[in-house]
Amino acid sequence: MHAKAGNYNHALSKTSSPLIATFDADMIPRKEFLMETVPYFLQNKEKVGLIQTPQSFYNQDLFQFNLYSERDIPNEQDFFSREINILRNSSNSAAYTGSNTVISRKALEEIGGFPYGTITEDFETSIRLQKAGYITYATSKVLASGLSTTTVKSMIRQRIRWARGVIQSIRNTNAVFTRKLSLAGNLSYLNAYFYWWSFFNRMIFILAPILFALFDFQLARCGFWELMIFWLPSHLCSSMSMRYLSTNIRNMRWSQIIDTILAPYLIFPVLLESIGIQQKTFKVTEKRKTSNKTTSFWYILPHGALIVLSIAAIIRYVKGKYGMALLFSSVILFWLLYNLIALTYAVFFMLGRDSKRKFERIMAKENVKIYVHGNWQEGETFDVSENGIAFLLDKYIPMEKGEEFLIVVQGNDYHADLKAEFVYVKQTPEAFYYAATVTPKEETSFQNWMQIIHDREHSLPKEMDPWMTVCMTVCLSLIPYVVWNLYVRCRFSGIEQKFQLAFGKQESLAVSKEQYGQITEEFVKAAFSISNRAILAFFLCNIAAVLAVLFVRIFLKKQWKLGRVLIVVDLMAILYHIGILGLYLFSMPEEEAVRLAGFDRYACSIMVLVEGLLFMQATIDMEHSFAVRIEGNGTYRAFSSPAAKRRYQYMVLATMMIGVNFLYSEINGLLYIQSNYSQSLAGRMETLAGDRWQEEEDQRKYFVAASDREGQVSNGEVYYVSRYFLNAPNVEVTERLDAGNMDEIKKEYDVLIILDESAVHSGTADVKNAVWNRSGVYPLKDN
Repeated sequence: MHAKAGNYNHALSKTSSPLIATFDADMIPRKEFLMETVPYFLQNKEKVGLIQTPQSFYNQDLFQFNLYSERDIPNEQDFFSREINILRNSSNSAAYTGSNTVISRKALEEIGGFPYGTITEDFETSIRLQKAGYITYATSKVLASGLSTTTVKSMIRQRIRWARGVIQSIRNTNAVFTRKLSLAGNLSYLNAYFYWWSFFNRMIFILAPILFALFDFQLARCGFWELMIFWLPSHLCSSMSMRYLSTNIRNMRWSQIIDTILAPYLIFPVLLESIGIQQKTFKVTEKRKTSNKTTSFWYILPHGALIVLSIAAIIRYVKGKYGMALLFSSVILFWLLYNLIALTYAVFFMLGRDSKRKFERIMAKENVKIYVHGNWQEGETFDVSENGIAFLLDKYIPMEKGEEFLIVVQGNDYHADLKAEFVYVKQTPEAFYYAATVTPKEETSFQNWMQIIHDREHSLPKEMDPWMTVCMTVCLSLIPYVVWNLYVRCRFSGIEQKFQLAFGKQESLAVSKEQYGQITEEFVKAAFSISNRAILAFFLCNIAAVLAVLFVRIFLKKQWKLGRVLIVVDLMAILYHIGILGLYLFSMPEEEAVRLAGFDRYACSIMVLVEGLLFMQATIDMEHSFAVRIEGNGTYRAFSSPAAKRRYQYMVLATMMIGVNFLYSEINGLLYIQSNYSQSLAGRMETLAGDRWQEEEDQRKYFVAASDREGQVSNGEVYYVSRYFLNAPNVEVTERLDAGNMDEIKKEYDVLIILDESAVHSGTADVKNAVWNRSGVYPLKDN
């Protein structure tokens, strides 16, 4: 009637031991489990009610298996068991997760046993123990392992039970408002409640740009800069807090992918439970392999529909945009692409993967003896499973497939005799790799074989592969580039280069070899000119990085990786500039390449990237310098003293402030350029003539009058800008316009453009019975 809680309470009534250990049916404890947990109750003078060891799994979870990431990411539940639950120790709100736990009988009896009226009796038990004044403590050492769910259906059913159960238990115990818990404990449970609402936030995050880009429905009414002011600090703070509080088990991007996968199936259960429509039946999570396939077609539908809507939104949103419109649209476009990547992960997750093995293989190194052809050979196991073994031998032994032989496996504490059947052999650089199926010879060997397999830490990853994070970042960076190029190819099909629109035939574009030297010289001068703010910042960052590495090496006796990163980013900057020089030499029209070779317009973007990478690596190096690794706890680190922690915090704050100052400086530069655009040459020409970028090439002849201030006529800038905005190849420019030559101008040209009134030097002239001496566009012919 009361499911798991009822079974536990019945067992309590039939036993009398002062301590109770609880395990799920699939969990297998290690031999040192009691030796590691019981001393907490004996040595601590406080009221210890419960010791929770991490949930661990020796099979791949669905995120690892379905996404082919079993070598790259840890089990999805490790983040809670090995990090969040341990952090909750500080507020005495560590959760009882139902297994791998030792509980005080006295504490249980004081709260009336395992509670009824909830489908997560474990979570509520820990809250009631805390309210009764007992400590619930989570440890980091893995002491038991079990099975993860093997189908999408069972996993989603499990998460729904957790979501509804947590909400039930928080409501039953009034955990958010009770004064029997500390304020930190109240806030911890408030956060636990809001976590299950984060899936609703995730769906809003996915739908908001789709509604705006596809249906012009604006969920949040704000402009570009308002969005950046509210979103960017939140995003940066979330990233930094995840990096500061967490090891490499989880990062923010991977959390968002997991939330995207689960979100469509948790929103309504959470909503129903929150308004009091409860799930009262306890549904056991199925963990047996009932099928060789993990595919779940019906679960693809929500994510598939969102992908279709996202693609449609991207296509509609970029259509017809260019110039500054694209710049301000980039936030929505990036948002859509970012969500599209997570949705693609979700679809691949639901597509699943064929599972050909009935039992999980676990990496294990144990001594092994092989009896074959009347001789014993010694070797070492490579991996083991309940019905199979792989082992390494230095010597090649020929065997036929299906040939039987004997194997003796000798571990530190267990001995097993196995009957084996040969499957295959392959040669590796180190040894000969043999695979065989096995059957224990008798019951004792069976029990010992199970202990050899499972009395160890699993061999699956305990941290994320850092290269996976790099690859995801690179993919995120490349996708907008790829999508934009596809759009340009479709939108401007048949056009080889951008300048063909304005300058006609392709043959006129190539830079002559005689100009290579001049263009290269001008480019190199600009690239190394310290009068350029971006170049100056680049040199200053290099000097600061070198001084920091030397200071740490000489005075702190530590080695920073900042020096190596500095070499890499400098190479990136050099290759970037070489690529831009190649653009000048091989892709631009000759007159434009000569004109623009000395510009520093391309320097800022790469310098911001260089500075960001250097600051990020400096922060990581500072953490490694002031923190020490905790033995036996993987990548967990602690500061050697409060003073070391303060120094680290001050240095990080100083580094962050310098980085923010650089970013703020660049933003101010962009804002200054934007605010003064209307007074610039390009802005004035666009105001007069408009931007005819997407119109057909204009074959009319234009005569443009402009003053030569700052050399804009003599250096060809007016000529280039006029042809660009007018989309016309036939343009002539003058810095002096006299009324006396108007008859000749009328015969030769179709349109007169006066860009600067100061270019008119001889009074006024009559053009089609109109007096002109002001900036404007004046047609000279009827057609």
